[in-house]
Amino acid sequence: SRSAFSNIIAQQAANMADKRSIQLIVYHSRLFKAHWAILVPHTSETATFTKVQVTGSLAQGFAHEFQRNYDPKATGRAHTLYALGSVPEDAATNLFATPIDETNTTTASNRLEQIALTVPAPGPSLRSAGSTNVSNVALYTMQPYTHRTPQIKPIDVKDCQYWVRQYAETLISAGFLDTKASEVLATAPLH
Repeated sequence: SRSAFSNIIAQQAANMADKRSIQLIVYHSRLFKAHWAILVPHTSETATFTKVQVTGSLAQGFAHEFQRNYDPKATGRAHTLYALGSVPEDAATNLFATPIDETNTTTASNRLEQIALTVPAPGPSLRSAGSTNVSNVALYTMQPYTHRTPQIKPIDVKDCQYWVRQYAETLISAGFLDTKASEVLATAPLH
């Protein structure tokens, strides 16, 4: 019985050795929504990461980016780290014999990054002031004013937070991440 327990503990330790802990990094802002990204450590015992993210704006849209050799301690931006869970070591291991030297790139170097590229980066989700995304307005329909309030269609905002949630759900569906990551994202600060 003691031997069986020791074997279980040893197996759990071996399983954890074959994993890398990934984190959500939240850059706080008083005026705007916080920027979210995922940090994947270069090795299981390193302090440098690859930051997996989308960058851009609501007006212009977003693009995928892998920021390699990232040290969150070296940033001057206010941020908080949240553990999302562990992923298999082989999913985060460089697939190429020669590592990609570029610091900021859109070239995937491992399975996690390949999966990130399958999650579409959000396009523009803000309307301009001259948008005609309004219905039942006399100005646009050239009909007499009827004292009805214009029906403005709601904006479906898709930003970095939306993308990180979609990426995490994709990792969960693929079996790379536990469902507890969804709980972490649901409680992460938005600002």
